[in-house]
Amino acid sequence: WSSPDPVTQRFLADWRKTHQSQPSTYHQNYYNAVRLFALLAQRLEQAGTPINGDTLRAELLRVRRFALVGGEGTFDDLCDLSMPIDINTVHAGHIVKLA
Repeated sequence: WSSPDPVTQRFLADWRKTHQSQPSTYHQNYYNAVRLFALLAQRLEQAGTPINGDTLRAELLRVRRFALVGGEGTFDDLCDLSMPIDINTVHAGHIVKLA
C-alpha cells in the first residue's frame, strides 16, 4: 500500500473513505480485474470494436501494460500478468515486509 502511484493511492483513499478500514489483497485483485476490463472495454468502444472475449484478449495483447493498484502490470504472450509484489511475514502479530 506504500506505492506512490496515483491508481494505488486513489484506490486506498476511496476504500478507506467508504469502508473505514484497510483493503486486503483480495479487494485489490477484484478491483484490478474490474479496472482492467473497464480499460480494455473503453478502448474497444472508442475504436468502434465489438466487446467480446476475442477482442478483449486481442486488445490486452496489443497494449500489454496497464496502470493497476500496486503498480504497473505487464501481460506476456500467454496473457499471464507480472507486477511488483511485497513478500511479508507475520511476527508477533504484526505484518513485517521482507522484500
